[in-house]
Amino acid sequence: MKRRLFFVATTLLAATTAFATEQSDTLIVKKPSEVTVVNNDSSCVITIQGKEGNPEFSYRQIIPLTKNAATLINESDTEWDFNMSFYNTRIKDSKEEKPKWQNKVQKLELNVGLFGMGFVNSVNTPHNMHTEMFESYEFLGPRLMWMYRPRMSRFRFGFGVGTNWKNFRMTEKVRFNCNSNGDVTLTPYPEGAKADFSRVKVFSWTIPLEVGFDLTKRVRFSASSIVNFNTYASLKTRYTDSEGHDIKEMDKHLHKNPVTVDFMGHLEFGLIGWYVKYSPCNVFESNRGPQFNAWSTGITLGW
Repeated sequence: MKRRLFFVATTLLAATTAFATEQSDTLIVKKPSEVTVVNNDSSCVITIQGKEGNPEFSYRQIIPLTKNAATLINESDTEWDFNMSFYNTRIKDSKEEKPKWQNKVQKLELNVGLFGMGFVNSVNTPHNMHTEMFESYEFLGPRLMWMYRPRMSRFRFGFGVGTNWKNFRMTEKVRFNCNSNGDVTLTPYPEGAKADFSRVKVFSWTIPLEVGFDLTKRVRFSASSIVNFNTYASLKTRYTDSEGHDIKEMDKHLHKNPVTVDFMGHLEFGLIGWYVKYSPCNVFESNRGPQFNAWSTGITLGW
């Protein structure tokens, strides 16, 4: 019996010594406002929000349940939370994830990635100009956005930089034609010619200014004013003349408006979205080309 008691005491002493050796750091949080413990197959996540004298305090520790994995600790004593949406080290159970508007602190997020593709059409055009919407395309290139979310708010505010590409295409009997001065006019094809297409393409660097609102956890709406710096424009026309020769006309010295503005509404369902955009500005400078505005609609993919 004595031998058995000695064995148990020795075992408990060894376990206590090992525990004291491994747990060299101690965190004491008095009067936390919220403590959350989330378990999943790979980790245990302990989150503490607020403490006595500092309601903005936050602490997160990820304890891996797999062998040789590193323990991640994130502690903040400020009222700001900075993160990059495409690089997130938090491991969490999606069923337990709270809506973003229940954030305890102000957040500044860096969002990288929004690609969109849609159809564009011209409005307020000259009477003989008819662009084909389902043959005229628009691409919203990748963009970089800084988003600010106030504490406990469904609203978010942001600005960023991106790219845009519009292609206005006609397939009827009228074409875009550029003269030696770089002025674009609408002219008919040569007699007996068979038209293929005539298009004007405009590339822009964009600065979007956005206000967003979270309708639900995964459904969001935003309205944007987008400043376009139009750095490139080109004209291309293809047709077959009366003698059967394929003709291509190309010009890159167009007098496009250097700066224009778009207004866009965007509805997102998770990673997929739908947008509608209108530009009240003319594509060409005054008296240097046909005066018309543009509107477009399409889908987006965000990550």
